[in-house]
Amino acid sequence: MKGRIGWLTAMLAAVALAGCGTSVDELMQRAAEQRAEGMYQSAIADYRSVLQEEPDHAEARFGLGEVMLAAGDDAGAAEALGRAADLGIDPARVQPLLATALLRQNRPDELLLQIQPDAVSAPDIRADLLAAIGGAHLQAERYDDAGDALEAALALDVDSIRALVTHALLAQAENQPAEAGRRAERALEINPDSAAAWMIRADLARQAGRSDEAISHFMRLMDLPATDITQSEHFNARGRLAETLLSVGRADEAKAQVAVMLRQSGRHPYSNYLAALIAYGEDDIETANDHLQTTLSQAPNSLPAKALMGSVKLRQQQYSQAITLLQEVVSGRPDDLGSRVTLAAAFRDSGRTRQAARVLTAGIQHFADDPRAMVVLAESAGEDIGEVIENLERAARTDRDAQQAKLAFAQALAAQGSIEPALALLDQPDLADSDSRILRRQVLAVSALRGGDAERALGEAQALMAEHSESATAHNLAGGIYLTLQRFSDARQAFEAALRLEPDGVQATMNMGRLAIAEGNLDQAEDYLQRGLAASPRNLPGLQTLAGVHHQQGETDKAVALLRRAVDYEPRELQPRLALARYLQDLGDLDAAVEQAGQAVRYAPRNFEALGLLGLLRLQTGDIDAALGTAQRLQQLENGMDIGAMLEGRAWAERGNMEAAVQAYQRAADRGRREALGPLVAGRADLGMDNPAQPLEAWIGSNPDDGGARASLAQWHTERGDYAAAAVQYEALVELTSRGNPAMLNNLAWTYQQMDDGRALALAREAHALAPDNAAIKDTLGWIELQAGNWQQALTLLAEAVKAAPEDRTFRYHYAAALAQSGREEDARVQLAPALADDAPFHGREDAVKLLDSLR
Repeated sequence: MKGRIGWLTAMLAAVALAGCGTSVDELMQRAAEQRAEGMYQSAIADYRSVLQEEPDHAEARFGLGEVMLAAGDDAGAAEALGRAADLGIDPARVQPLLATALLRQNRPDELLLQIQPDAVSAPDIRADLLAAIGGAHLQAERYDDAGDALEAALALDVDSIRALVTHALLAQAENQPAEAGRRAERALEINPDSAAAWMIRADLARQAGRSDEAISHFMRLMDLPATDITQSEHFNARGRLAETLLSVGRADEAKAQVAVMLRQSGRHPYSNYLAALIAYGEDDIETANDHLQTTLSQAPNSLPAKALMGSVKLRQQQYSQAITLLQEVVSGRPDDLGSRVTLAAAFRDSGRTRQAARVLTAGIQHFADDPRAMVVLAESAGEDIGEVIENLERAARTDRDAQQAKLAFAQALAAQGSIEPALALLDQPDLADSDSRILRRQVLAVSALRGGDAERALGEAQALMAEHSESATAHNLAGGIYLTLQRFSDARQAFEAALRLEPDGVQATMNMGRLAIAEGNLDQAEDYLQRGLAASPRNLPGLQTLAGVHHQQGETDKAVALLRRAVDYEPRELQPRLALARYLQDLGDLDAAVEQAGQAVRYAPRNFEALGLLGLLRLQTGDIDAALGTAQRLQQLENGMDIGAMLEGRAWAERGNMEAAVQAYQRAADRGRREALGPLVAGRADLGMDNPAQPLEAWIGSNPDDGGARASLAQWHTERGDYAAAAVQYEALVELTSRGNPAMLNNLAWTYQQMDDGRALALAREAHALAPDNAAIKDTLGWIELQAGNWQQALTLLAEAVKAAPEDRTFRYHYAAALAQSGREEDARVQLAPALADDAPFHGREDAVKLLDSLR
């Protein structure tokens, strides 16, 4: 029976082969054609059919290995090529492919056993095999052996692509980016379509912060077939392209790349992580959660995915899950500042403030040498600052490193503007070395200055100069304080002293630029700042300051280019990115501004400044739903409640829901947001509420010296013709300014005039004496003089007002009235013509029309 079955099977196979009329030779020919056309699976099927008939068919075995390698089945290719070598295929043909298959699987030791360059006579193929051996040593981190093999390869064939690319990878591994770039460039000169070389160039540019260049190289790579890299490497390169696009705010383009990745592999952890990252940046928390679930099901130990999921769970107020995830991330990646801050927030939001303080304290000790990280931690401390300081104080009693961390944290607090806690730390010195004393005095000076104690700040700086007269730092500090106090001559002397001590000192050069800005000399400021940046191209404050100079000069395009450089250098640094978003907003490129602000929020999801700007920009682009979502996020933050309420009010007002807008504005006003009062009062008026101005009146009752609020209330009453109520506010303003503000005197005079109050003329003359060249004040006084019958004085004043502001229609009407009273009717008509040339409204328009009719 067994024999019959075996005989039957063989017969069926023979019948199948003969029945389709396809011989072994025909199958081999068809497989070769299918391979050439990229029909890899069909070719594999045909080669296997041949091998089923003739298992020792060497060319079929070789062809199978070759096409499997092209299809990405590296393990199958290695097995087939090894069999082909055993069957006698020429080593010059089989060994380069076998080497590639083994390298792609990271099997360096097997490669070193199986690859024999001496078995090949052609120099270029021997060079390729030696380069593969160099790649194996590189995978095993035997860099010297790798270098020897690659030098031998290049000695045989200076144009070996594999040797050049592998040599570039070796230079990358040895932290020699310039050499890596040269080797990759040389490879591209020989073969412009080397995907491996383009990938190296893209990664080098990305690592150096040259995002635009990296994007260009990645885009070129995406257009190439994955010949000298694996499909997996090509896939991952697309992911790095998406990440780079995100880093420069090009979210839509990043989303398009991730969509390609999802089509290629819908459950791949990398593509789903990137999709989650994009969704999170768009406030689509549910979508982010779904993609992260897929990511973690495929890669359960992915710390980046857990970090993002921790942020998602925090947004969903699932605090226990957020804390568990983020604790694991912080434990595995102690340098992950964002996750540490988010973990502290999760503890705080769940009511566990002591644990939040401990997380931040541990972070302060870990990041003591990173000033930017310390500022972030200082901002994150919030209301827990007291407990954090107590923790630091306890640690500093016995741990010298904690003492240094304590000082660094005080410096960060001072930079953030938290003066009292900074001084509390610094007024209890427990550090003895010279450098620490210098730093302590620096921070004391800056803290005192920001706290409003200029005398103490200057005293600290002068004492530091006296104790360390050869320290450029001391002179720079003193100069900075003089500059803040607008003592420009003293500041210049201090900065010049710093430059004498350190002629190439970047800080002093930059400070001279800032001094020039303060003095209004923008050209000189640009020169100094350019010199400073030539010496320190990645100096972020310098880049941002020079961008500000260009912006003041009306060269916002140049400012944007500088800030893009800053963002490329330090993608996670918020201030340059937020400044870039604001300048793009000024240029009217709101979509790009939204992308930059959105990226800032991705890096700092609880930063109220970034969230506030993003919300405002979303409102300006008409995305009211997104603006409302951002407003809600802001109001979940202790230091963002008022900003969030203000944003919510604007969004509801834009949508036409004034009732909701008024409620939001009221919350903002209750939290001390004075600018909410104006739209709050206007909204109450639109709703027909009794006494719409009540919130503004209540504010003034609690803040009687708030001149801005009084001026707003006076304007409110004026617009409604309630001059008596307006006069009460202007009278208070005149007294608040000790009768020294001509604008307030002028407004009160004008208000008295509307009330026929005889005090108007004396007040108007008093205002004119203080500001004799002010056109508005001349107009007010001229008009009141005219009403008092003093038409000659009125003519002179009103003529001067019109000459100074010819576009003001009210001024022209007043001057025309004076001309008419003096008998110069034709001149009066000349003045009225441009004022009444169209239907534009202005104060006194109806009277002007009547006057013109009377002159016809």
